[in-house]
Amino acid sequence: MPKVEGWAVRFMAARLNSENIANNWELTQLLNSDSLSDACLQHMKATFEATVANDFFIQLAADAVLSLLRADDLQVDSEETVLKAIGCWVSPLGKVDKGRLRHAEAMMREVRWD
Repeated sequence: MPKVEGWAVRFMAARLNSENIANNWELTQLLNSDSLSDACLQHMKATFEATVANDFFIQLAADAVLSLLRADDLQVDSEETVLKAIGCWVSPLGKVDKGRLRHAEAMMREVRWD
């Protein structure tokens, strides 16, 4: 079965895009597939600005957002984009979510100010 899973993950990973990333991410959670999760995170890092612009971003769990922010290979034009992304995630409906606010400090530490 591992060969089938490996093939399926490679197949889906090769076809990840902004239209299907949310469904594939949900599938990683349902299947508890580290391989597909890694592929999705890699796609999100490579297309960070498009990911943040998608409603899907504010649905991510704090650990997934932190994983993205900690990545050395995060593709972003400026740290201001990262700062805005944190703000959107903490205030998903335009109002601060107190449950999410407790993660803001850890997220802010990942902003590369220099």
